[in-house]
Formats: sequence, C-alpha cells, structure tokens
Amino acid sequence: MQTTSFTLAGPLGTDAVAVTIRCTIDATKLSAFRVEGVTAVQTKEISVRVRSALLAADVRWPAGQVTIAVDAGGAKLQASALDLPIALAIAGVDTSGLLVAGELGLDGSVRRVCGVLAATLLAKSLGLRGVLVPAQNVAEALAADAGVVHEIDSLRNVARALSTKAVSAKRAPSTRAAPDFSEVRGQADVIAMVEKAVKARAGLLLSGSPGVGKTMIARRIPGLLPALKRDEQIAVTCVYSALGLADGLVAERPFRAPHRTISAAALAGGGSSPRPGEAQLAAHGILFLDEIVEFARGTIEALAFALDRMPAAARPHVVVSANPCPCGYRTSTLRTCSCTEEALSRYTARLEWALGKLGVAIRVSIQPTSAADLRALPAGESTASIARRIAAASSGAPQ
Repeated sequence: MQTTSFTLAGPLGTDAVAVTIRCTIDATKLSAFRVEGVTAVQTKEISVRVRSALLAADVRWPAGQVTIAVDAGGAKLQASALDLPIALAIAGVDTSGLLVAGELGLDGSVRRVCGVLAATLLAKSLGLRGVLVPAQNVAEALAADAGVVHEIDSLRNVARALSTKAVSAKRAPSTRAAPDFSEVRGQADVIAMVEKAVKARAGLLLSGSPGVGKTMIARRIPGLLPALKRDEQIAVTCVYSALGLADGLVAERPFRAPHRTISAAALAGGGSSPRPGEAQLAAHGILFLDEIVEFARGTIEALAFALDRMPAAARPHVVVSANPCPCGYRTSTLRTCSCTEEALSRYTARLEWALGKLGVAIRVSIQPTSAADLRALPAGESTASIARRIAAASSGAPQ
C-alpha cells in the first residue's frame, strides 16, 4: 500500500512537501509496529494515536509485524500529519493517486489541518488525480482547481468518501462591505496625498492627534488598489491556509493592523518552526502600523529585513500612523501640548528612525475637525472614483 501525505516545510511554513508512505504487514513475525523515517518517540506516539483511532472505527489491528516506511525527502516532519495516511494504509484503504491530508483524532474523527491549498497545488504538480481532505478544508482544496476533491470526516466513513462522487461545488469567494472614502469628510488634501502614495507605491505616514481619523483613512486604502489577479489570490490564500485562516479563496486585498506589542517573529515571520507573520499575511495588500513609535526597535528591524526579502510585486503597502508628539496634541487646536522639548526631541528621533527603516517617503498631517463642522460638510469623494483615477494613471490613459 502506498499513500502520499504531506507536511508543511520550507520558507515560513507555506510550502507543502510530498511524503510517501509504504505499509508492509508480515503475519509470520511477532506483533510489532515500526515506523522508518521518524524517531522512536514519534513512532510510539503515532502507534498510540493510530491504534486508538482504528479501534474507534471498528478496524481490527493486523496480526504480525507492521512496518511503515516514510520518505519525506529529508524534510522536517510533523508526526501528527502522518497519522491519517498511516491509519488508512493499515486499514487497507486504497488511496492510490490521492494526496491525503487531515488530523486524526483518537476517536477516529478527521479534523481540519493547515496548508491544504498548498497541498492541493502539490498534488497537481505531482500529477496525482486529486486529494482526500477533511470536510472543513474542502473550500480551500476546491480553490486550487487541481483535480478531484474527496472529503472525509471520520475513518468510519472513508470507504463512502472514496466511493461517492467527488466534491465539485465551489463556494463563491466571500466579500464584505468595504468602508468607503465618501465617509471621510473635510479631508480632501489628505486623501489627495493618500492617492499619491498609492500611485507611487510609496510608504505613507498619517500624522495627527488622537481621534482625527488616521485609522479610518488607513482602513479604506485597500479599496484603492486594483482587484487581485487569480495568481495573487492563490498566493495570498496559501499564506492564510498555512495558518488555518483560509475558508476558501481569499479574493480581497488584505488589510492587517497588528498591535504595537507584537513580537518580531509574529510581525516579520519565522521562529523555530517557521510560520508566516503579519508581513506575509498583508502581502498584496496593506500593512498598517498604528502608533509606529510604540513598536520595539528590534521588531521594526525584523520587519524591514522581511520586507526586503519579499518579491517587490507581493510586498505590502506600508502605512503607519503617529501622533505629532508624545502627548499627541502639539498640532491640535482643541488641546494644549504638554510635552517638553527634550521629550519631543526623543520622540521625533525615534519616529524618523522608524520611517527611515521602513522606507516611508510620503507624510501627511491630519487636522482635527469639530463635530459641528463635520455634520455641515458634504460627503467625500467615493473610493471607486479615486480608484478609477489611480488605475488610469497606472495604465497611462488620459484622466
């Protein structure tokens, strides 16, 4: 029996690698269980999990010596990713031509796993006829257009899963009502600078006192970018899938706004078991760093390094915000600034350092507007209108 499974490996854990599993049962030898290609501890853990799952599914453990040969091409293995294909091989289930993915529970249930989109694309590249994946991962697998997709929710139902017609109904990409620039009143000059930054693909600083609308403006910037192309959707979805965040194809430009207390690995990606960070999750979209001065220096340095290593076309558009001074009210007409010159000097130096590290070239100051004035102002220009002008400029068409 031969089964192809997968585990996550490679840069930031977003690549799937083939794992070939061969099962040999020798009834003439004493009862034993061996897994070649993993450690003794992993073998023991796999044995406990697989035996329990097969027992729950009313599958008798075979008599004699059971030998599992695992070939992962030298890739670092996640032993739990092997449980399901090993259980299927021992049970004598023919999964030839299928890539198998799923986490096997002790009760025989098959649970959702991360990285199914990358695994499905791997199956396509290997010339396999399709995949067998948990029911919760079907939408991701279908997004790849890579052959037949069989869904499984339990070892008890695997025969039915393989004998029934493969899943084919795709889920339409989910969309949500995007915030519109028409809701931003009285900031035409600011929005003009935002438009300039998007056209130039330049980093943008939004500066202003608390409550002037920095985050409000930043959240509307993804709507100014062109729609994601098919290959970009796949690339973005692979990253989200690697973290278990995908539910079908990601069709919208990402907007990520990590908190200033985030660690360097969580922001830039990496770690002992490499995982995508916020920089990768924001690929082809917007990475918004609110109160940039509050981020740790090491975190900013790690992010700058990660951005430099990303392909230019995938690199997120960096938008940062900052108060004009430590107290936040140096440029405000509503409150008086209480900062000393020494505190302001330190704050400015820290801000300039961060902007230089991240290559933020365009700066815009947002002035506060009273509630009475806001009610009297007309609606701003719509996102669609601004986006059309940006698209025309990018294509060289007359505006």
